[in-house]
Amino acid sequence: MLLLRKFLATVIFLFVVAFFGVIFINLSVIGSKESVKIVSWYLLFVTIAAVLFSLNIKLNFPRWISISTIGLFTAFVCIAFILYNGVLMGEGDLRFYFSRYNAILQSNFQTSENLYSAVFPNTTTYPAILALISKLLGLSSARHFVPIGLNVLAGIIFNIYIYIYIPNKRYAYAAALISSLNPFWIIYTDTVNSELLFGTCILISFVEFARGNRAQTKIRWLHYALSVLFCGVSIVFRPLGIVFLIAVVIYLALDCKKDRLVEYSTVAIAFVLTWCIFGWINNVIVKQITSYDIGSPSFGWNLYVGASESGSWSKKDGDEFSEVFNKANNANDVQSYFSGKAFERYKEFGIIGTLKRVPMKISKAFVSIEYLSKELPESVNRGLYAGLISLYIIPLYSFAALGMVLTLVKNFMKGYFDFNLIIILFFIGVAIAFMFLEVAPRYTVSIHVLMILPAIMLFEKLLYRKIEK
Repeated sequence: MLLLRKFLATVIFLFVVAFFGVIFINLSVIGSKESVKIVSWYLLFVTIAAVLFSLNIKLNFPRWISISTIGLFTAFVCIAFILYNGVLMGEGDLRFYFSRYNAILQSNFQTSENLYSAVFPNTTTYPAILALISKLLGLSSARHFVPIGLNVLAGIIFNIYIYIYIPNKRYAYAAALISSLNPFWIIYTDTVNSELLFGTCILISFVEFARGNRAQTKIRWLHYALSVLFCGVSIVFRPLGIVFLIAVVIYLALDCKKDRLVEYSTVAIAFVLTWCIFGWINNVIVKQITSYDIGSPSFGWNLYVGASESGSWSKKDGDEFSEVFNKANNANDVQSYFSGKAFERYKEFGIIGTLKRVPMKISKAFVSIEYLSKELPESVNRGLYAGLISLYIIPLYSFAALGMVLTLVKNFMKGYFDFNLIIILFFIGVAIAFMFLEVAPRYTVSIHVLMILPAIMLFEKLLYRKIEK
């Protein structure tokens, strides 16, 4: 174990050296003043994070100071990026979110947009929440402030929960600062998207479940209630929350013992019922705004596009969608048509053909940084941002993969499952889902920011004191 710790420390040191080396090479080679400014800003963020961590090591910050500085640093990083770049509208779907948000504020809906929003319900519920908050706060005239403000707030909560989750508070502080430097979070904070809110809901649900699972007193039911609530809320932002629900239920089934049978059964039932309730609420909101019911199945189009040669949207598929959509009377007509066509495509591929496409689908969903950076507007330096994203994401994914493998191995060797299995099952489930569903850059933003959790597992097993069940 000591040898493994030394090896890990060496890897981290070499990565830090390489990170700053590449940064300074970029400063000298890229050439444009704009690029130098962007790199300099990111270097400033990294430097401030390093100073905060050093001060924490030296002064041993009290809990409230640690939480306060994490929140302030997260807000500073995101707001500095926003002020530097202005509002980034992003690609087509993100722009549609904003247009629907405006339409709901003005109660000005077009029939075609209403049907489209029923076909894709998250394009209604998320903008509806933005509109409600805008009206409650009297910010209808400052429309960009609400979605971006929510993203900044979500980032603060996300990183504070990272700090809360890890028992060793010095390492917890470092993990929260590292999470706040995630380029995906920084960039997408400046767009109208629901991915960051979805990721925050999943993190809160997981951490509260872990706290409830560890607690020995009746307070554990409060933690479980929060976990159940935020899992249900996640459906408002992204349907992938059902993967987390399934992961929780599987864990409860695997870890269930006689002394916790009633507790685990109650929690599992609460998760399922709450998910159903929020699904019903989601449908009510969509129908109230659009006058249409949500399509069933709701994943037909995404399955159809996922079965295409590229696994992502193409103009040919888009033209077919327009043709079917213009003839449809309701959302079911659209989704059921493409659901049937998707199964025809997969039938043509066969099992072998479908498996051969897995590397392409997974690489687009989780690895292709250039592909993900294309969602940024042309006005920003996509290549440079792709480079910064690579420097952060590639080591993070490496540590995350090692963390998940090591956690599984230790669990099997000791003959029990700890609650980290939930997040591992969640990532496995998401990877399986993207093997069949449409791959788009924004769909994986929440996954990228959540990858800090399995990366933490690696350090927890090697460096932190063990988290007792």
